[in-house]
Amino acid sequence: MKKTALLFFICAMIFCQENNNFTGNLNYFYVSRLSDGSIINLPFRIADFIYQKDEGDFSVYANMAMEYRLPSENHFLVNTSSQDFTWDLRELYLTWFLPIGEIRFGKQINSWGNVDGNSPINNINANDYYYLFSIGTEQKIGSFSTAGELYINNWTFGFSFSPIHNTNRIPLNDIEFPVKMPASPRASQLLEIDNPLEFGGYLSKSFEKGDFTTSYFKGYDRSFGLSGANVYADDNFLYHKLDTVFSYRKTEVLGLGVIYFLGNLTIRGDYAYFNTHDPNENIERSYTDRTANLFGLSTSFTEIAESHPFNVKAEYYEINLQFEYELPLDINFGGQYFKYDTLKYSDTPPPEIDLPELKANIKPSNYFFPGMGAPIAILTKEVIMFDISKLFYDNRIKINIMNMMDQIHSGKLIEFGVTFEINESLKGTFALNKIIGDKTLNQNYSFNNMEEFSNIRGELKYSF
Repeated sequence: MKKTALLFFICAMIFCQENNNFTGNLNYFYVSRLSDGSIINLPFRIADFIYQKDEGDFSVYANMAMEYRLPSENHFLVNTSSQDFTWDLRELYLTWFLPIGEIRFGKQINSWGNVDGNSPINNINANDYYYLFSIGTEQKIGSFSTAGELYINNWTFGFSFSPIHNTNRIPLNDIEFPVKMPASPRASQLLEIDNPLEFGGYLSKSFEKGDFTTSYFKGYDRSFGLSGANVYADDNFLYHKLDTVFSYRKTEVLGLGVIYFLGNLTIRGDYAYFNTHDPNENIERSYTDRTANLFGLSTSFTEIAESHPFNVKAEYYEINLQFEYELPLDINFGGQYFKYDTLKYSDTPPPEIDLPELKANIKPSNYFFPGMGAPIAILTKEVIMFDISKLFYDNRIKINIMNMMDQIHSGKLIEFGVTFEINESLKGTFALNKIIGDKTLNQNYSFNNMEEFSNIRGELKYSF
């Protein structure tokens, strides 16, 4: 698949005609820790290639990225391949233009919602947490779907349909990534979804002063949740072993969005109500590690002694309010207020397991986390972010200051950045950020984990 997609792009460059458009960018990136100057080795997109061909009522759009990560010191001891990059076909879809709108077929990234990033309504595509601090579609993963928009006077109707379940890209057990998930299951601990189906739609009305939008989406969570626990026994029921099971909850999302223009002030807002439940009433399965060492002996666990589905059900909401205002001296000031909270929660907790080999008292509520919604929810329940920027030298230099402040605890992120336009095709960026945690909390607090992620970075981007 990757070789075919790469050949597609090479042919596009060679045989490009007037109604073809081939663009892209090369991105050279460097980031190191403030604490000791060591390189933060996370993957980044070193190149993007975009191809679009228009012909009559149809258009083909493709976006392929090259993702690069520095090889480890023992790279050739683990893998003898000299390749240190991977190809990512982010989008490849066909658009059919109609007299009243358009319909798209294929792998695509759809943007729902009104705020710039971190919209609780934008759940069509899964999130890539390696790009948590990026903006816009850079955070998203393309999914195979049929989607489109229809326009009638001041009304817009959008829809999306996909028979494929899409999950977040989560950097589990990656020591370079500063944010930790509540749990890190093995792939064998996840229950599969039978016949997944995801669909949704929105209706938007435009007014003189802005827009108002309502939306609905139904699908399965992008992040896994704790589903239950099984206790396995050997053939003679003398020894026991506990194994937890994870799954993707079924979730419905009702959304409201608004855009309002008031002079130099622009207000955007997205609100989403989530109703989620675990659809698995039976979590029994074969134990993946059938033979294990117990008390120095090789023991085979083949029987299920007890099985406890947790039957998690919850209702929660997320809201993001954004404002943009132009201050005197052409200073742009913008910010966001994000919050989420659980409205209702219920589960069926297992009884305390009291066996000689096991001592466990699992509380499913300790592992509950929103499986859909804005990716920033992984950091905190309530946060204020603002950005101040100013252009200089005929708009060729941009200076901005960004601040993120946790409203539950005292964690914060402060960043200073400078972007300069060398010429029409080449831009450079320099940024310095400092992350401060809360000393009254342990390392489970996200901002405490991120303190070592305070960094200095440089970026050079060439567009063609």
